[in-house]
Amino acid sequence: MPLYLEVLFWLLMGSIALFFVGVLGWPFVVLARRLVPTPSGAATADTSLTGGIIENDPIAVVTLFLAPFAVVPVLLIALWALVLEIQAGRVGPALVLSLVHVYLLWRLLDVGAHIQRRIELAPSVLVSEPVYGPRRELPWTTITRVEEVRYIGPGVSGLYVYADVGGPVVLDRWLPKQEIIRKTVRSRAPQVEWRKAVRGILIA
Repeated sequence: MPLYLEVLFWLLMGSIALFFVGVLGWPFVVLARRLVPTPSGAATADTSLTGGIIENDPIAVVTLFLAPFAVVPVLLIALWALVLEIQAGRVGPALVLSLVHVYLLWRLLDVGAHIQRRIELAPSVLVSEPVYGPRRELPWTTITRVEEVRYIGPGVSGLYVYADVGGPVVLDRWLPKQEIIRKTVRSRAPQVEWRKAVRGILIA
């Protein structure tokens, strides 16, 4: 195997490992942090919260935000190797590497668009600030339905809140105070249709 392909192979393995350990492994870190007992005298969760700002786990947000920096450089190297293969009149591993990294980058951006940095349960609107994407404000009166989605395989589970226009705002399962979020959505938007759904790659 030529040296540049060997280097490319190890960069591929490293970036894929970082992707799976970081993006798919951080939910277990979040869960472990939640299972740690609250120190004596520390403030407990405000179970009477009916509004306010709820921030996602900072480790999850930072990991997801930095993950493309591991994927994009290797994608550029793979594209460069693909150009060399085309010039040599043969296409092989570089094409596979390019396709894999395009898929990984697309998945990262898709996940980041569905995971929130923070949300605000204001009296009149639901405000969401995803890791990737613009800030959105949904007046409670414009919400038409809520789907409580559980993903089998890669995907973001949580409450998918649909309004009159635009795509859903996802209140992902990694946000703290899940029960408070659920009760607040039900109380602020009592008019909505509420359903449960299971989704996945092999599930229609």
